[in-house]
Amino acid sequence: MNKIKKADISKKLNNISLNNISLYDLLYYSAYIIFLIKVILFHRSQLETTIDSTIIGILSKMCSLIFFANCIIIIIFLQEYKKKEKYIIFFLIGIFFVSAMKADSSTLLSGLVLIISSKKINFDKFNKISLISQIIIVGLIIILATGNIIDNGNVIRGNSGEIRYGFGFSHPNTLGILSFQMICQYLYIKRKTNEYKKYIISTITATIIYKATDSNTALLMSLMVVFLTIIYENIIKRKFNYNQIKNMSIILLTFSSTILIILSSYFWVYPNKLRMSTMVTRIWQIKKYLKAYGVNLFGNAISTGTDIALPGMPKGYYYLDNAYAWILINFGIVVSVIILIGVIYYLRKLICYGEFNMLIIVFVYLIYAISETNPFMIAFNSTLIGLNYSIFNVKERNNLKKNNEE
Repeated sequence: MNKIKKADISKKLNNISLNNISLYDLLYYSAYIIFLIKVILFHRSQLETTIDSTIIGILSKMCSLIFFANCIIIIIFLQEYKKKEKYIIFFLIGIFFVSAMKADSSTLLSGLVLIISSKKINFDKFNKISLISQIIIVGLIIILATGNIIDNGNVIRGNSGEIRYGFGFSHPNTLGILSFQMICQYLYIKRKTNEYKKYIISTITATIIYKATDSNTALLMSLMVVFLTIIYENIIKRKFNYNQIKNMSIILLTFSSTILIILSSYFWVYPNKLRMSTMVTRIWQIKKYLKAYGVNLFGNAISTGTDIALPGMPKGYYYLDNAYAWILINFGIVVSVIILIGVIYYLRKLICYGEFNMLIIVFVYLIYAISETNPFMIAFNSTLIGLNYSIFNVKERNNLKKNNEE
C-alpha cells in the first residue's frame, strides 16, 4: 500500500508544471540558486560589514532549509532508482552525514545531496542557468563594493605591499575561482560553435580579473583551459577520430597523474627544493595540520585563521590550501576514498561518452585543487554535478556522445 501511495504521489508531482517548467526543474534550479546565494553572498562576501552577522546567520539557515527540503522532495518523489542505486544512495548519504558531524561541516554533504538530486538534469541547461546566476550574484557583490555599501575586502600580498582587490569578496581568490568557473561554463556552452571570439572573450576576462585580484592560480588555470580547448577543438577534433582521441586522453591522464604523484612525493620530502614560496608554505601548512589533527576514518573539526592555535601548536597563521589534504584531514579516509573512486569513474565516463570538452575542464580543476580547497566545493565547481555518472546508470546520458558528434 505504501508503495502504491508513493508511486501515485510521484506520478502526480512529476506531472505538475508551471509555465511549461516541470516541478523537478523548478525545485532543482531554485535549490541550486539558493545554494549559490548562501555560499557566495552570505559566506564569501563582505556582506557582514553592513548587515549584522546574526541576521546573515538566520538567512543562511533559511537557505539551507529550503535547499535540503527541495532536494529531499526530488530524491524521494521525483526520481526513480534501480535497487543497486538505492543502496548506493543510502550508503553515501550515511557516510557523508557521519563525516559532516565529525568535521562540523556540511560542505561535502550539501554537494552530495545536490549531485544525487541531479539525475534528470540537462547539463547544457544547468550550465546556462548556473552561469547567469553567478553573473548576477557576482555583479551584485561588485556593485555593493564599488558603491561602498560593503567593504572591498582588499588584502596586501606578503611583504611586497601590493594591493589585491577583493571587490566585495572575502578574499580576492574567491573572485578568481568564480571567474574561472564562469569561463569554463562559457566555453562548454559554446563548444559546438567555431567562433574564435569565445577564446578572446575568455582570455580578456581572465586577464582583467587577474589585474584586479592578482590571483595567479586563477589566471594560469583559465589560460590552461582556453589553450587546451583551442588545441582540442581546432586540431585534435578535426584530425583524429573518437577512438584515437579516447586513447590520447587515457595516455595524457595516466602520464600527468603519474608525474604529479612523483613530483608531490618528492617536494613533500624536500619542500625547499620547490622554488615557489607559496607552494612551499602550503606544504608546510599541510604538515602542521597532519601533526595537529592526524588522519582518521571520518575526519576532524579543524580550525583555520590568521591568529589561531592548532592543537599542540602556538598561535599563528594556519590555512589548509590543498583540496586533497583538506578532504583527507577534515572529512576522513572513507570519504576521500569514495571521492577518489567517484572521480576516476567520472573521468572514464566522460571519455566513454566523448565529452572531451568537459574532460579538459575537469582535468584542469583537478590541478587547481593542488593549491586551493575551492575546486572540491560544488558552488565553485559545477562540473562536480557530473559525478552523478558514478552513482546512476542513466540511459539518457548516452545521448551526450551523440550530441557531441553532431
